[in-house]
Amino acid sequence: MKLPSLAEVPVFRAHALDPRLASRAFPLVQLSCPNIQLRVWMDYVRAQANGRRGTGGVTSIQDERGYIHGVFSWNLTGHLICRKSIRISDLVLANLPGRALLDAVLAEIQALAACTGAGAIMVEAGANIGGLHRGVLLANGFRPAGEQLEMVLRVAP
Repeated sequence: MKLPSLAEVPVFRAHALDPRLASRAFPLVQLSCPNIQLRVWMDYVRAQANGRRGTGGVTSIQDERGYIHGVFSWNLTGHLICRKSIRISDLVLANLPGRALLDAVLAEIQALAACTGAGAIMVEAGANIGGLHRGVLLANGFRPAGEQLEMVLRVAP
């Protein structure tokens, strides 16, 4: 098996998913939720985008060509120990070789936590955790917390 050269390894970037472009992510979402209709997906992304700025949204992970390889939803919630937590849900990732996509998703989740001041990250471990396997989260500092995986970044004073 030939390993890809560094030039062949895709560079992934995270972007807030613009509701006008949400249809580009629909084929990926449909892999995880085959019964979802395009209108329902578009309404969902639009509703997430219309929330208070900096409190939630839908994020896409794209390669340098603009192809979407992952999406997830995020919302800020209250947290007893840390005051604020960021909750990750509806995570759908393409099944690609290597760790570049997984690393990009984890980096963006941590960046969102940092820019929102969230002291913890909660990742829903339900059916829509597609692609980001429990073992990857555990290896990156998350711990089981019921039906979720949690990473406490700092305790509120």
